[in-house]
Amino acid sequence: MSDFFPNMLDLGKSEEGKQNALPFAVSTPVVYYNKDLFKKAGLDPENPPKTIDEVREAAKKLTTGGQQGIFYDYTMTGAWIFQAMVETMGGQMVSDDGKSVGFDQEPSVKALQHWTDLVNKDKSMPKVEAAQALQSFTSGKLGMYITTTASLGSIRSSSKFNLGVAPFPTDGEHERKVPAGGNNLFIMKSTSEREKGAWELVKYLTSPESTASVAKTVGYMATRKSAVEKEELLGGYLKENPLAAVTYTQTSNMVPWNNYSGKSGTRIYKVIQDNLEAALSNQKTPEEAMKDAANEGNKLLD
Repeated sequence: MSDFFPNMLDLGKSEEGKQNALPFAVSTPVVYYNKDLFKKAGLDPENPPKTIDEVREAAKKLTTGGQQGIFYDYTMTGAWIFQAMVETMGGQMVSDDGKSVGFDQEPSVKALQHWTDLVNKDKSMPKVEAAQALQSFTSGKLGMYITTTASLGSIRSSSKFNLGVAPFPTDGEHERKVPAGGNNLFIMKSTSEREKGAWELVKYLTSPESTASVAKTVGYMATRKSAVEKEELLGGYLKENPLAAVTYTQTSNMVPWNNYSGKSGTRIYKVIQDNLEAALSNQKTPEEAMKDAANEGNKLLD
């Protein structure tokens, strides 16, 4: 078990510390960017923005004519990118005791303010569906696109420009926190024979060889340290493909993807999404949107 990345292994533990699952095909959010557009805009393509403020300034410079600067994949399932923003800014999606939501606090408001400024003030972020924004990015009409590292394979194959990948930006004050996406492998209670067969499959899927293969072909992260270190597995590949190595620089920043307990969990995510949309559409201020989302969310937690 010591060969698994500790933060990934923790994703499958209960609150009591019991290992209930093993990590498989893990991901973090990263910044994809067009190096050619950076150069044309007078930006250093080898020094991408590191903070949220730097992202905004770069996006302004990248916005010209029919070209825009950035898109955060904020509609991704489970408020994944929003959680990354909130927790990187020092906030919480839910209180420590799980009895109240945390997105009516200053970090959540600041995160949403950043997005509304990009969309409504700077006009550097399009208000479109994620698929349309991705098409704009891969066709060279969008400078930066923030989404999962699991999209690396498809983005790299469909982009005809010099592609760059950078870590998720910080606010310059707090430590980066990126929720882990992907999967955990569980074995359900069954007959002894089936459980034994399932365990053999889990061992195969989480082996250094298998997890390295998934990382190479898709873009998800290998979950075993030896897979990343050994030259014949991922070590050599990551040296030759540095874009794929970026997500591993965030391994120590990895936190669990928040999940609201109870039957209303998915409804809370919809409440968040609806209020994000309202603010981005100028129907509410970020403060109003987050206050309304918190009020509705707390009722659903009761």
